[in-house]
Amino acid sequence: MSRLTQLAHFFVAVSDYLPPYTEYALLRSSTAPRTVLNWLSRVGRFLIWAAFFGIVVWSMLGVATVRADVPLDSDGDGLSDQDERERYDTDPLNPDTDGDSYPDGLEIAQGYSPRFGLKKKLADVDSEGDGLNDAFEIALGTSIMRRDTDGDGYDDYHEVLHGYDPRTAEPNKIAKKIVVSLATQRLGYFVDDIRLGEAIISTGTRKHPTPKGEFYIANKSKRAWSKIAGLWMPYWMGLGGKDVKTGLYGIHELPEWPNGKKEGESHLGHPFSGGCIRVGVKDASVLYEWTPTGTKVVIQ
Repeated sequence: MSRLTQLAHFFVAVSDYLPPYTEYALLRSSTAPRTVLNWLSRVGRFLIWAAFFGIVVWSMLGVATVRADVPLDSDGDGLSDQDERERYDTDPLNPDTDGDSYPDGLEIAQGYSPRFGLKKKLADVDSEGDGLNDAFEIALGTSIMRRDTDGDGYDDYHEVLHGYDPRTAEPNKIAKKIVVSLATQRLGYFVDDIRLGEAIISTGTRKHPTPKGEFYIANKSKRAWSKIAGLWMPYWMGLGGKDVKTGLYGIHELPEWPNGKKEGESHLGHPFSGGCIRVGVKDASVLYEWTPTGTKVVIQ
C-alpha cells in the first residue's frame, strides 16, 4: 500500500469519526438548534478533506520539483543525455555506444573509453587529436571532441602547455605541479591537481638520497654539464628550495657520457642516481617543454 493510499484511509477514518464526535460534544454543551449542529459537522468534514487534498497537491508538486532537478538519462546508462552529447560524444539513446557489452557509464567510471571497443583506456585515447588524452580532458572539464573548448582561438593543449585555463576565454592561469614518489619510482605532472601524465624514474640511492620536501624549478637547460660526474644531463631542470642549494639536485633525462653513450636506462624504476631524478628519453623532452620555471615540485 502506497503512502498516499494510507494517508487517504487515515483521513476517511478521521472524517467519519470527528464530525459525529463534534456533534455529540456540542449536544452535550450547547443549546444550539440541530440544523446549526449539522452545519458545523459538515464544515468540519469539508475542512478535513480540504486539508487532505492540499497535502496531496503539495506532495505532487514536491515530487515534480525533485524530478525536474534530476538530469535526463534516456538510455539509463548512468550518464545524463547532456553529458553524453557534450562531454563524451556517446549516444544518449544507446546505453552501449561501442557495442562491447559494457554500459557507457560503467566504462567511464572504470577509466575506459565508451566509444571504442577492446577495452581501450581513456588515457590512451585523444579523440580530437589536440595532444591531451580523453581521461585528462574529462577530469578537467574540457571537450574531447573540440580542440578549442572555450573558443578563444587557442587549442586546449597549448593553453595547458603555457599555463592557461582552456575552459574559459578569460586569460586565467592554472597551477602546475610535479609530484615525485620515491617509493614507487614514479613522477606525475599535474594541472589543477589533475594528473596529465606519469613517467618512470630513477632517484638517489641510500648513500646519495634524493631530498624530500617541497621545491620549485629554479633553472632550465636543454643540455647541462655535470662537473662532478663528468657527463651531460639533457633537459636539465634544477631544483630550488630553502633546504637545498639551488641547482645541486635536478630532474633530467638519462645522463650521457661524452662519447654519446646513455647511462642508466635499465635502472629506471629503481633508485640508482647520485641524488637527481632521472627520466627516460621519451618522457624527458615532454616534461621539459611542459614545465616552466617556478613550477612546484613535491618529493615524497
